Amino acid sequence: MWVSLLHRRGESFVYAAVALVPGNTHENAVLWRLVDQFVSRVGRGVLKWLILDRGFIDGTAISRCKTEHGSM
Repeated sequence: MWVSLLHRRGESFVYAAVALVPGNTHENAVLWRLVDQFVSRVGRGVLKWLILDRGFIDGTAISRCKTEHGSM
């Protein structure tokens, strides 16, 4: 299974991060680690919107993303 983070650059989308993990790994922790790594490389406040499938909805992680990364 793979988890990806796309970034919009102008009119196109580019892969910002991809993780290939075993099928029995929960994607939630993988996604939030990718978000943390993306923000650490591009800077706080660059990530404006994060569109998630409902399986990724985690109130604690989303709140942390808003406060620590200045996003969403």
